Amino acid sequence: MKVASKRIKVLIVDDHPTVSFGTRFILESVEDMEVVGVADRGKEAVEMFKQYQPDIILLDLKLPDMEGIEVARQIKESGPEAHIVIFTGMNYLPILQKLIAVGISGVLTKDATPEQVIRMMEAVRGGETIIPLSLFHQIDFQKTKSKTSNKDQPLSEKESYILSMVGRGLTNKQIAKELFMTTRSIEYYLTNIYQKLNVKSRAEAIEKFGKIGTAHMDP
Repeated sequence: MKVASKRIKVLIVDDHPTVSFGTRFILESVEDMEVVGVADRGKEAVEMFKQYQPDIILLDLKLPDMEGIEVARQIKESGPEAHIVIFTGMNYLPILQKLIAVGISGVLTKDATPEQVIRMMEAVRGGETIIPLSLFHQIDFQKTKSKTSNKDQPLSEKESYILSMVGRGLTNKQIAKELFMTTRSIEYYLTNIYQKLNVKSRAEAIEKFGKIGTAHMDP
């Protein structure tokens, strides 16, 4: 007997009603996809993400109250495992490196066909992404690697707090319980912390963080 696959929960973030309606229609025509909400403001998108915990966020880069890249950063801070697909009519190439550094899972232009939109959702759910050939040919992967490295970036307040809990000897499970998060989210945070501090273990992270103190914390 065929086992039904888990439905993909999608949050659409776009301030153009026509785009939101059309995108929702495309996604909900697929049996295993569900649009859990539509937001037309960045702040609303962050709150709806926390409320509905969607698998994928389709995010426009231009919103009335804040830039899409800042929305993406806040969502990834709240849920590092979230998949964000930029869905825009803008020329995103000048900020592509920053988008990758934030941790987006893909980019779609608003002239994408319904088939392309659906394929991207399915690819991201499977842990992959789709890169248009026109974009692929413009990417300098060595340059991307150097620019998107987390090394020497400051720890956020939340990352610093999690690391302090590690220093107190708490396990990932205990930290997750205290912060009302999943163990997987804590693992994502620790991976990001290790990359920023350029270390490979909890002990190294604690030792290095103890030496640098607040020098690696956001103001």
